[in-house]
This record gives sequence, structure tokens and C-alpha cells, in this order.
Amino acid sequence: MVTESVNEESLIDKLRGIIREGKQVSKLIFKILSCGKRSLTFAEIIGLASEIVTSNLDELIEESLLVMEKLRLLLPVLSRNRLCLSWESRKILFRLDTKFEIPNVIVHIFNEFLSTGEWNWRKAVKKYFEEIRSPRREVVLRIIEELIDAAYSGVYINAGMIEENCSKFKIGKESVSALIAELKGGGIISPYIVPGLTKPLNEAEKKLFREAPIYELNRALFLKEKANE
Repeated sequence: MVTESVNEESLIDKLRGIIREGKQVSKLIFKILSCGKRSLTFAEIIGLASEIVTSNLDELIEESLLVMEKLRLLLPVLSRNRLCLSWESRKILFRLDTKFEIPNVIVHIFNEFLSTGEWNWRKAVKKYFEEIRSPRREVVLRIIEELIDAAYSGVYINAGMIEENCSKFKIGKESVSALIAELKGGGIISPYIVPGLTKPLNEAEKKLFREAPIYELNRALFLKEKANE
């Protein structure tokens, strides 16, 4: 819910600056995230879009959902491969019965945004790790900061990076898998399925692939962080 001290229109303008999209797309994304729900249907999104425009409804919905999927703000519940839960495998079907979910940390970061106008990943991650009562909640922010700095193309990390930083912050090897599960459960990372290679790997890519599995950081969560670099 938008607080009295933070005007809705100013929040939409701020969101527009963060995601770098047009006014109507930003407005629909704002409305979808403002529902305060972890999941919603395509039919519900149509209803929200119809409050913004009366013409070109399909175009607004399609563009907005593709932006949300790309940034990992919202994802289809089902993947093309039911055995694979990676974000990359979840492709939007523009059908009334399609169901979507909003990652846990995106719910937290947007609730904070509604209250303060700040897009603060640290508060969102802290809230999630306190919510699940993780024994790693005191050091997880420092670990994620290190992963952001080391990520290939600002997005991709591997298991070796996570293990290295766990060691750095005194988390034993026996707890690395538990931390990875917590990061995945919160929508902070997702397994990344490497597409077929069409060109030779550079040294950075070889280093990334050397210690698979590879994970993708949630782009939306760290948008403000990357914009400040």
C-alpha cells in the first residue's frame, strides 16, 4: 500500500527511472507489483491493464510482461521442462489460464519501495533471511556483495564463487548447499542453463564454466546497484 508521504505518481516515475521503460509499461508493472500478491493470473493482469488504456491493450500487456520476465520481476509458474526450475526455462504463454509468480525478494523490495521510495536490495534480502530464520542471515549480505562484484556480465556466478565466499565469511562447506537453496528459494539466484555455444569461449567465460553449476542473479533486485557503478 502506498503511504501518504510517498505519492503514487512520483513512485511510478521513480520506477520508470529504475527499469528504464516507458510511462504506460512502468505504470502497469507498478500496478502488478502493488497487488501485494505472490501469484496472479493472466486474467488479473488484463484487468489491471484495462485501468490504464482502452486501446492497444494487448501490446501494453505483452510488452510489460516481457520486461518483467527479462528483469525477473515476475515469472510464469510452469517451465517448458517440468523437471527444470530455472528462470530461463520459463517462457510466457499469453493465455488466460497462465499463472505467474513474483519472487519472494521482489515482494519485499517493492513493499519497501512503496513505503520509502527506495529500491534497496539489502533490506529485501535481510527481510527474507530473517523471515526464514536462516543461521546465515548475519553474513549473507556481505556474501552477496562479493558475488555482485565478481559476477560475469554483472549477472552470472558459479558454485565455486559461492563456496569461496562462504569460506571467506566462515561458513563451512557443509552449509554451502543450504545457502544456495535459500538463495534460490528467495528468488535471489536461479540455476542457469547454458545455451549451445556458437563461438569460442573467452578467458572470463572459461573461468565461469570451470566451476559449474552456473547461477543467474536476479536482475531486478540489483538494478539500482548496477546503475550506480
